[in-house]
Amino acid sequence: MTDWNRRGLVQGAGHDIPLNEDGRAQAIYAAEELAAVPITVVASSHLSRASETADAVHAVHPAAARLVNEGFG
Repeated sequence: MTDWNRRGLVQGAGHDIPLNEDGRAQAIYAAEELAAVPITVVASSHLSRASETADAVHAVHPAAARLVNEGFG
């Protein structure tokens, strides 16, 4: 979640709106839920909200490749 989500605004790739406190908690929750799932690649766009979420998942899957691509966002 970002502050823009809370306000109902569209973000898209043209706006690098960071995760807020709720969004960071959601990213950690998602990572914990995925901890038992075999993951070999964690990929995201370069946008901070996507990258921060992927970083949380990568933290529980440190052997997975971590890919960041500007073309994803």
